[in-house]
Amino acid sequence: MRAAGTPLAWKYVLAAAQVKSQASAIAETARQLRDGAYNCFATQDDLMWHIEVGLVRDQFWVSIFDRSGCVQSLRANIDIHASYLVRVIVGLALFDRSRLGYDPSLKSLPSGGRTIAVKDIEYQVIKTLFISDVLRGRGTVCWRCRTLDAGLDEEEDVVVKSLWADQSRAHKEAEFLQAAADIEGIITLVAEETVMEGDNPRSTATIRQALQDHDRAHELDDIEVRHHHRLVLKPFGLHLEYFTSKKELLSVLKDCVEAHEKLVYEKHILHSDISDNNVMIRAKGTKDGLRRGLLIDLDYASFIGEKRDRTAIAHRTGTLPFMAHEILRMGDEIPHEPHHDLESFLYVLIWTCVCFAGPNCLYRQNFDITKTRIGRWLDLDARMDDVGAAKEKIMCAPADGTDDKFPGFLDEVCDPYFEDLKPCMCELRDVILGEVPANPREMHVNVSEILQRHIDKLSHPDAPITAKSNTSTGGPSRKAPRRRKATGQTDSEALTTDGELLHTELDDEEVAQMKRLRLIQAEKKRRKPAVAPKKIPVPAAPTLPPAVSAPVAGPSQLLRRARGTERSDAAIVGRLRTSEQAGVRDTYNEDALERERERRQGVPANYRLSSSGQATKRRKLD
Repeated sequence: MRAAGTPLAWKYVLAAAQVKSQASAIAETARQLRDGAYNCFATQDDLMWHIEVGLVRDQFWVSIFDRSGCVQSLRANIDIHASYLVRVIVGLALFDRSRLGYDPSLKSLPSGGRTIAVKDIEYQVIKTLFISDVLRGRGTVCWRCRTLDAGLDEEEDVVVKSLWADQSRAHKEAEFLQAAADIEGIITLVAEETVMEGDNPRSTATIRQALQDHDRAHELDDIEVRHHHRLVLKPFGLHLEYFTSKKELLSVLKDCVEAHEKLVYEKHILHSDISDNNVMIRAKGTKDGLRRGLLIDLDYASFIGEKRDRTAIAHRTGTLPFMAHEILRMGDEIPHEPHHDLESFLYVLIWTCVCFAGPNCLYRQNFDITKTRIGRWLDLDARMDDVGAAKEKIMCAPADGTDDKFPGFLDEVCDPYFEDLKPCMCELRDVILGEVPANPREMHVNVSEILQRHIDKLSHPDAPITAKSNTSTGGPSRKAPRRRKATGQTDSEALTTDGELLHTELDDEEVAQMKRLRLIQAEKKRRKPAVAPKKIPVPAAPTLPPAVSAPVAGPSQLLRRARGTERSDAAIVGRLRTSEQAGVRDTYNEDALERERERRQGVPANYRLSSSGQATKRRKLD
């Protein structure tokens, strides 16, 4: 179901149903309902919950998805309870958007834009920057916003962050940001609020209140309660892939390492979630001609010395490829230390050298990451301790100094553009994965010194390099850069947005279309109008469109899969696909990681740990 006049795309789906004729298709239908909910959450930035109906032969049920999971009604017989089904269908058809799960606090302007209010200050939404692609969890959404009285002044731009925070956690992100307010390189908190509905906070528990009198209501006790929070943050930042030179890349990384050092040793806060999404570039302001680094997202930080939350492992849905090998192998058996975060910084640098072939989002092409050793880090079916062991084998130098696999690993996976950064990565590896010094802060100092030494050797912009053949390494074609399109943009909008920062990948065919369009525009400007002699028209011979092969999944798509679920084509360019075509998977969602943590503690597969630490039998509402 979608609003009248809207395209056939997940972005416009208000509610959905799956209808099957065979009684054996219940499990398949449930999966497709989940996949549909995922696609709606991944493409709609104002969705709080989503309603779907399953209809299999003579049975039907209703599923409601939110950021704490799914609540499913009992299955009912259509012949016996036909009136219930009619009430459901009519209700979905007549509900306003807020009853269907859409946030009423995002208001549309007559001009077509939207506004959002935080702490009674109204902001105009300029662009959707990020939508979380995990069904259960924080559900983070970020918008680039501007106060209504700021006009066109980009200096006043802020980021409004919306998330559903687990109330069982001891501290919220705002507390850590307030404590770190005077640290340069840490994003600044402008305002924060808990979204209210009347006198009560907006909560995932609200949907479940109707079940409190049910004889199985106790099964809800171990489901986390999440409240809706909003934060206003500044300055506005860009993803690391927008670096303009290798010198700027290392400089941004150094800024974030130094901010992390102050966070740890002056504020006693450990970030614990370093990834490529959290190391950013300041959009405005430079030092020595280089833009500065910005460390964001303290959602899962902790105060050093405090006992970690029970869910500390389960949260890392988005950062599995960047986790330290010890944390992957041993989980809660060891404390998270500052050097583990430094190891994650190193993985951010390695990942950048693997995914890109140059500055300004120049994506690597003709490179199959799954055929390299780093592909093991993205293995959806592997256990976390196996992934950690694979990392350890590559990253850790043997004690006797023989058979060090790390230099060869860099030769195998890094693009030739980053050739002169390999010595830097080797030095960083030796310090970060070497012996921890008696004064742990020395490791941060040593890392900063290594980065600065290599920054001084590089030029900005990059010095010209001699073209190399990438055939042997499977490297990229420099002639076909892959840029990003803003979340929510149509293909035509992206093609007419020349020079703007883009945020979602274009596929190869769209890149080709963009090139053809620009060539045509340039040719029209070059030519002067002339009167051509009349010719007898001759019908052109019909031509077939060029064959386009299906694109091979690149590093960014594979990383999304390792983050929990692969964002489907529908989520990228708004095309409607079936759940099977979308390739949606949830092997590494938050619940799966929580079960992995419990498995290590000896909890049987069909049990889970309650908040009191007792093993209780898993039961499913159906």
